[in-house]
Amino acid sequence: MAYLYKRTDNLWHWRINRTIDGKRVPINSKGGFKLRSAAKEEAECIEFELKHGTYKVDPNISFASYYENWFNTYYKNKMSYASNLHFTNALRVIKEYFKYKKITEITRDDYQNMLNDFGKHHAKETASSRHIYISKCLKAAYHDGVIKKDPTWGAKVTGNKNLEKKESDKFMDFADFKKLITYLSSEDHWKTPNHCIILTMCMTGLRYEEAAALTWDCVDFEHGTLVINKAWSEHSQDNDMKPGFGPTKNANSNRTVAIDEKLVTTLKHYKRAQDIRILKSRTLSNPKHLLFCERNLKPVANGGVNKDLKLICYQLGIIKKNRQGRYVHPYTSHSLRHTHASVLLYNHIDVAYVSKRLGHKSIMITYNTYIHIIREAQAREDEKVEQTLMGFY
Repeated sequence: MAYLYKRTDNLWHWRINRTIDGKRVPINSKGGFKLRSAAKEEAECIEFELKHGTYKVDPNISFASYYENWFNTYYKNKMSYASNLHFTNALRVIKEYFKYKKITEITRDDYQNMLNDFGKHHAKETASSRHIYISKCLKAAYHDGVIKKDPTWGAKVTGNKNLEKKESDKFMDFADFKKLITYLSSEDHWKTPNHCIILTMCMTGLRYEEAAALTWDCVDFEHGTLVINKAWSEHSQDNDMKPGFGPTKNANSNRTVAIDEKLVTTLKHYKRAQDIRILKSRTLSNPKHLLFCERNLKPVANGGVNKDLKLICYQLGIIKKNRQGRYVHPYTSHSLRHTHASVLLYNHIDVAYVSKRLGHKSIMITYNTYIHIIREAQAREDEKVEQTLMGFY
């Protein structure tokens, strides 16, 4: 039976589910009806067709509309905000390049021409991301018999090399990384939420969304661990969702991360300082029990964290400013994650352990992201092996 509901846009929507292997799986959904009766009538027609095996996707539906329906049915609000954003970015590309073109009319040439043109104006990493999230839908449509051929088959992703981020912009130099940690570890600096979250990300490799969502029940002072079981979304995913806690990026992102004794001590002092500050104030409170809480009772904003990180790095001489007073190649909070992983891998920490610590979906993601570091570490090991073998002569 169809599920009818009203969203904050004050319009009626319907969703049809089907039980497969004992689980309720969404089949289709649609919205935009002013009257409940109109939504119900259309849903009942779809249900009738499903029951008698005559249901078919409208062959005149545009690719953009099909993609939107597919996304709403299978993915929307079932993942983290960051993951949802990949799909909405892909939809923008579809609307820009295919406009009102029917999904049944898209050819391999059309799809490749889209990739070629998009690649002229974007880095290859960005183009690859759009390709992945657009092709998911087209492959599903091919599997369901909506289209007769898969237009993404054999597609080649290109990108503008001039727009690609340099490796030096993603990873902080080890000496600079150590300088940053030493600075943040001093008592004058870890007391502020922004500085403390930066230090925590340096020492754990957490994503910003994970660090911002940390609550005090996630901290095990006795065993020196942090439990990662949720993520913070700064932005609303749609009209019915507000910023707040949500799921982590993937199932493997739910994990327990070991922390060093120095960070344990710092967090203890930080908590004590936070408790005192709240007790002394008549207006401050922390109902969500957040580690890194602003005066508005929300986690520190990523923009504010990045702003402070740039300022600290500039003060320490890690980055510079140009003549216009802008930071040259500034690091972001995500750079701390990359640097944390690189330091571990360079020091021969097993790649499987690093992958688990970072909460990657698979070990191949870790391997592909840090292949240059892994190869560099392997080269050093090869030199040691050669020296050892030469000792036999």
